[in-house]
Amino acid sequence: MRILLLVSTRVYSTVETYYSNICDGVTEAARELGHEVLQCRYADPAQATEAEQKALYRMLADQPCDLAIDLCCWGCGLSALKVWDGSAQGEFIFDAADMAYVGLMLDQPWFQPVPAMHASRLYLGTSDRDGPAQVSLVYPDQAVRATLFVPPAARAVNSRSRPMPERTLDVLYAGNLRPSYLERQWRDAPNRRLLDAAADAAVAAPDVPLHRVVVDTLRQSGEEAVAQIVLDVLRPVDNFVRNRYRLEAVRAAAACEAVVHVFGGGWTEVALPANVVLHPETKDYGELLALAGRSRICLDSSSYLGGANDRVFNYAVNRAYCLTNASAFPREVFGADGGVGFYSMSRLDDLGEMLREALGDPRRLAEKGESAAEIALRTQTWRSRLEDVLAAVSED
Repeated sequence: MRILLLVSTRVYSTVETYYSNICDGVTEAARELGHEVLQCRYADPAQATEAEQKALYRMLADQPCDLAIDLCCWGCGLSALKVWDGSAQGEFIFDAADMAYVGLMLDQPWFQPVPAMHASRLYLGTSDRDGPAQVSLVYPDQAVRATLFVPPAARAVNSRSRPMPERTLDVLYAGNLRPSYLERQWRDAPNRRLLDAAADAAVAAPDVPLHRVVVDTLRQSGEEAVAQIVLDVLRPVDNFVRNRYRLEAVRAAAACEAVVHVFGGGWTEVALPANVVLHPETKDYGELLALAGRSRICLDSSSYLGGANDRVFNYAVNRAYCLTNASAFPREVFGADGGVGFYSMSRLDDLGEMLREALGDPRRLAEKGESAAEIALRTQTWRSRLEDVLAAVSED
């Protein structure tokens, strides 16, 4: 099979990034499976230029492909190119080339440009098992062949692991904080009461997926046009609770009394316990992996309650004991005691003691790290993710 990978040059820089790491992982996996990979590069994730569209047309004319994979769905501008097929309106490029088009959503669907993706054989890959319900909720008019579960995966080359005696960071938290989102930005919005109700409900039920909380809130308020208003509620409320949970998790972790190292922007603007040490944001993904390799415990605060973000598996690859609030899928992967621990946002008072207990047994921490790395590299690779995608597309 020949696979076309849509790659943004704006975020694929000389520094290793989260985006470039995934791009390389998908490329390597395709080649391991015996497929050919072509890259179509574009500059602006928001809109493809005429020159970029023409380059795509020439590429597909010279080297027909079977499948396009669009990282983050940012290459959707290329899918808008139309080819004349004898009709007045023409045909979208991927339909004209008889290609399947897979958009990998590396964030929640309500933050992704799904409506700008044009293809009759459109598939969406989501990091959350709730993805199909989320997509049909926020984009009910979008024709999608299937929504697939494709969370970010592990790579052996992502390991920067050090032996436990050389791990100098007790607890690591990596992630930016947007202090402005800790306030309710919708104070002057016409539907502010509805937004307040949704935010209050989400804070009261942090272990319930946000889209379910919002839908329940809308219905309880008597709102009938749920499909028309749900995006206007989900986006600001998600930003509010996502940042709130990050701050609360770090504050709760500090109760372990060990040093909690936080790498990210925005944290200097909020009050934190004295044993929380702040470091600048690292935009080099390789540096983040190296930090994980120096850490005894890595704390994950996730909004993918039915799935996983990239941190869980890359912390595992680096043999750090990861504690995450997203227990559903990681528990399937690692089991109850397979090297990844679980805490609840609704019981944050327990987090400090969990960290203190884990740090008190370095030998057991090392065993957990070894177990997590073995499981992640055996079962959660980009090769297995791509196999799932290709199987779904081939069945259609």
